[in-house]
Amino acid sequence: MGRKISEKEKLEGELEISKQANPFSMMLNIHDAAPATEEEKASRIKMRESTTYWQDAKVRFMKNQMALFSLGIIAALAIFAFVGPFLSPYKYDQQIRGSERLSPCLAHPFGTDNLGRDLLVRNMIGTRISLAIGVFCSIIVLVLGTLVGASAGYIGGWVDNLVMRGCEIIYSVPDILIIIILQISLKNFLDNTFPNMALGSAMFSIFIAFAMLYWVNMARMVRGQVLSLKEREYVLAAKAQGASGGWIVRKHLLPNAVGTIIVTAMFQIPSAIFTESFLSFMGLGASAPMASLGSLANSALSGLSSYPHWMFFPAMLIALIIFAFNNFGDGLRDALDPRLKE
Repeated sequence: MGRKISEKEKLEGELEISKQANPFSMMLNIHDAAPATEEEKASRIKMRESTTYWQDAKVRFMKNQMALFSLGIIAALAIFAFVGPFLSPYKYDQQIRGSERLSPCLAHPFGTDNLGRDLLVRNMIGTRISLAIGVFCSIIVLVLGTLVGASAGYIGGWVDNLVMRGCEIIYSVPDILIIIILQISLKNFLDNTFPNMALGSAMFSIFIAFAMLYWVNMARMVRGQVLSLKEREYVLAAKAQGASGGWIVRKHLLPNAVGTIIVTAMFQIPSAIFTESFLSFMGLGASAPMASLGSLANSALSGLSSYPHWMFFPAMLIALIIFAFNNFGDGLRDALDPRLKE
């Protein structure tokens, strides 16, 4: 019975044969060809857990401290606007006799206005209106812009040209002009039909104007994404298998553009809030006694030199809302960008 050949002798024999076949192999070291130990393998192999697109986005978002801070501000503002009025002992339209023009104090942390109304609860209601308008506008933009942009981009041809020319026409129309026209047209109808409507015809016309005008940016963005995706291999394979256009848009095109859609809708919120605040500041917003942040800032102009806190609090809330949503949108954009995947 022959002697059992060890692993080392076997490697040495193979190396000798390799040297005879290739003179350059003499530069090799026999120890370099030895199998790696388990410790060496563990030190060199770094396995990464399999994660989905949304899990990767969540990890990247959680690393963005500014985005997390902005999300906390948004949550605090939502509690301030939607929970605060129920905890306040005052109503937004309640006039407290003998408490006119009070400076900030324990009973009225934001002070009172010239009619004795508590400014804290009025700022809460104004923040609620601003947040509601921002979210409502973003939903309109998300639905209309996605439907129109995806249809135009996928169908193409004369449909795409017609939609794009319509978007250019809408771009050329001033927002304030549309709102004024709607207010004049709808004021008598709404006041007679809904006499107790809290927001008034002016605010309702702002909602309609947002629905008519603000979906254009989303439509152009979604159209561009669909045009870049519809010639991909998986889309052509779905067409070859007989899939309908609607199915391809729902299952392939929109899911691959969802990051852009979410980010665009999120950036629409501060834009809508700023527009509503500006219009209310110009007297085209919420009707008295309902308060919005813009109308509160407008009311503060009459006492700006004597009561600067009337202007400070609504202006601070507007700036805080826009700051938080802009930074939160930046964080979402960075988290949902697959090019940043490690």
